[in-house]
Amino acid sequence: MRRGRPVNHAIAERGKGRLVRLGLQDVFPESGDAFRLLDRYGLGVRGIVRAVERIAGRIATAAEKH
Repeated sequence: MRRGRPVNHAIAERGKGRLVRLGLQDVFPESGDAFRLLDRYGLGVRGIVRAVERIAGRIATAAEKH
């Protein structure tokens, strides 16, 4: 079982919050330094910040429409 599944389940049960799963797209990843690889595939700090900003922008846009 994947480690994130209990968190996903808890969020879904409560119906609150927004869950976005980040992961590798359809690629064969390289090997090497973990932090460099996280950055390369968009899973480092910058990539996570960009994902949050993108989603926050969508939420703000949707809220403006209502």
